Amino acid sequence: MRAFVGIPVPAQSLPGLAGARAEIVVGSPIWAGEKWVPPENLHLTLKFLGNVDAGTIDRISSELLERINSASFSMPVVAVKAVPSPRRATMLWAVFDDLEGRCRALRDVTESITSRMGIAPDQRPFSPHVTLVRSRHTNSIAPDVLDASERSIRPMSVLHVTVCHSTLTNRGARYENLAQIPLGTD
Repeated sequence: MRAFVGIPVPAQSLPGLAGARAEIVVGSPIWAGEKWVPPENLHLTLKFLGNVDAGTIDRISSELLERINSASFSMPVVAVKAVPSPRRATMLWAVFDDLEGRCRALRDVTESITSRMGIAPDQRPFSPHVTLVRSRHTNSIAPDVLDASERSIRPMSVLHVTVCHSTLTNRGARYENLAQIPLGTD
């Protein structure tokens, strides 16, 4: 099954991300018809697992539960970023500041567990972000529109890590939580 380990966006963060979307659509209408990630699917990916069997998912989930001992934390937004660039964007991300390295630590534990199970480590630099929208073709977006949309987003609380099954459909991905690893309280 196609799966990933991620951090779901909590309900209290959804209005700010919806406000960012509204700012983008008003400031750059070309993005209105693109493929916006539904609120229930918004998440920060720690590790894309690819296609793995149910036994591997169970082992990953068990080890995450055993090895994650982080308290919950919050990350402020740094920017709304056009990827790969504002002139040739195919995605827009809400990028969060991992001030204390706590999100990176969750990613590193996940990488350690999954690499021991034969899942190749991610070679890209880790950048904590939530994908807001994807486009099949390149679009441009003005930096001032990105800046205005950023002001709508509030810090994101990181309360738990999930292991999710992802089913691709012609209407977009459907996610099913297979495991939830709660973070402790401060």
